[in-house]
Amino acid sequence: MRSVTETAPECSTADVAFPPALGSEASLWNEKLRLMRQLHTGWNGYDAEPPSELALANAEQLLEAMEREQFPPTRVAPSVVGGVGITRRNGEKRVYVEFYNDGRVHSLLAEKEEAATAAIEVSTRGFTDFIHRARGYLNA
Repeated sequence: MRSVTETAPECSTADVAFPPALGSEASLWNEKLRLMRQLHTGWNGYDAEPPSELALANAEQLLEAMEREQFPPTRVAPSVVGGVGITRRNGEKRVYVEFYNDGRVHSLLAEKEEAATAAIEVSTRGFTDFIHRARGYLNA
């Protein structure tokens, strides 16, 4: 009798998306930020700038607030306009936060064709207030 490992086709863990273990979600998102520090100009195949240290630090602050508020993101990725994007979805509703390389932070709350944008204050209170608004929007 052959074992599963003997008959399974070869693949690496890079080919498989494993769900994060309970309690490890925050470290998964922080690892994504760490990997973004390795990006270079043109990382997207065009002229996109990599996230700046300021954009990464601001994104890290929001991720910490999201962890405290038990409101994890659904996606964390570099932005093609230079910076970091953090998304949280619920059905067709989406909350997106863009951390620009120059330190500005803006949010987009969108559902289908309707959207609203706003600047976010870069502070613990600013991020916590935003999370409360985003949670209310997504759960309405």
